[in-house]
Parts: sequence; structure tokens; C-alpha cells
Amino acid sequence: MSLAETRFLSLVKKQFIYKWKTNTGFFISMIIVQILALCLSFNGVMNSYTGNQWLSFSYSTLTGDMIIIFTMIWCLIIAGTLATANRRNSDFYHVSNRLTSNLANTLFLLTTSIVSGISAVLGSVLLRVLFYAIHGTQFLSEGEAFRLPPRYLLLGIIVTVTYLWLLSAIGYLFGAIIQFYRIFAIIIPAVIIGSLFYFNTVGITVAGDEHVSFIRQLWNFYTSESTLWLFMLKSLLTTGLLFAVTALMTNRMEVRK
Repeated sequence: MSLAETRFLSLVKKQFIYKWKTNTGFFISMIIVQILALCLSFNGVMNSYTGNQWLSFSYSTLTGDMIIIFTMIWCLIIAGTLATANRRNSDFYHVSNRLTSNLANTLFLLTTSIVSGISAVLGSVLLRVLFYAIHGTQFLSEGEAFRLPPRYLLLGIIVTVTYLWLLSAIGYLFGAIIQFYRIFAIIIPAVIIGSLFYFNTVGITVAGDEHVSFIRQLWNFYTSESTLWLFMLKSLLTTGLLFAVTALMTNRMEVRK
């Protein structure tokens, strides 16, 4: 390895450590967000009622889905925050350039995805434990519906971390676009929300004469894959492409703006 390569890797490492030390507030906000989601999930995410004139009963479905969803939103926000002008300019208090800064940001977002993904999945386990500690087995269904085998726990962590890193790449790209044109701070959310309504209402015609919305096709492409390695390949390739596009965009900026 040449001296230039060693120096380059050393700069990326220093930038990563700097971001880790100066962005501890991100992890505090993550804890707050996940605790909030845990509290909101405690009464169940789906409530059903049935019965007749003599007998009625209700049941609730308890999942950690809300914890993961809140964590995904958190990842989008903090990734966009890293692309702001103040965050970018703070990098240049150390010896660095756009490339080392972007690589350090990529590693930092990967780290936050791993940490938040693990805590989000374990939060669903904590939710079960708390419910059991308060209510006992009286209100719990028996069997696999409550137990979470280790292999499913590991699979859940891997999939969640992969999704979080993908969303971090999207948020990082959106944050960089907004730095070029402030108007996109309004346009991007409007386009996303408008597309969800428009495409799910109108849809498009695809092969086989099936009427499927564009958004649903895109959603199914990343969420309906049953093979783990293929799902990870699609997600990681997309993530890498998004980070590469962001790096190319930000490399065109001045050293300090």
C-alpha cells in the first residue's frame, strides 16, 4: 500500500471518529424516538372486536413495527442533516476533502444503521417482555406467536439494518439536493406525497395487463423478495449507487460553502 493510500485511509478514519464524537446527540434522539414508539406500541397496533348479544371479546396484535418505522424516519432525517452546509463545513476544521468527507459520512451512516437497527429489533423483544411482566400470560397467546427464535431475531436485525442504510442513502441524497436548490426542501416532500396518491389512484399498465401502481411496483421490488441474498444484493447496489451520486454532486461544490 502506498503512502498516499495510507494517508487517504487515515483521513477517512479521523473524519469518521470526529463525526462519531460530535454527533452523539443523534443517538440520544434515537433513544427518545424508540422509547416513544415503544410506548405507542404498548396498547397494540391492531385492535379487533367480535361477539354477539351474549358474549363479546377483543384482542390486540402486539408488534414492534412502529419502533422500526419511527427508526426509519429518524434515519432519513439524520442522513439529510449530515448533508447540510454547517455539517459539511465543520469537516474542514481538519485536513480533508469532499471525497474523504463523503466516505466518512457513508461509514457513519452505516454505523448508525447498525446501532439503530439492532436496538429497534431488540425494542420489539423488550415490548414483549414488558407486556409479559405487567400482564403475565393471562392476555398472551401461547406458542410461536409470542416466542421469537434466535434465527428470526438475527434475520430481523439483518433486514432492518439493510433497510435503514438504504433509507440513509436516500436521505443523504435528498439533503445534498436541497443544498443545491433550497426550493427542493418543499418540492421533494410534495412529490413523494403526491406520487403516493397519484400512482396508487391511477396506476400504470404493465406486462400481463395487470393494473399496478408504479409506487407499488417499486415497493414490491424491495420488500417482496423472498431470497435473503438477492434482497441484500438489490438493496446494497441501490445504496452504493445513491451514495456515489451524492458524492459526485457534492464534489462539484467549493471546498467550503
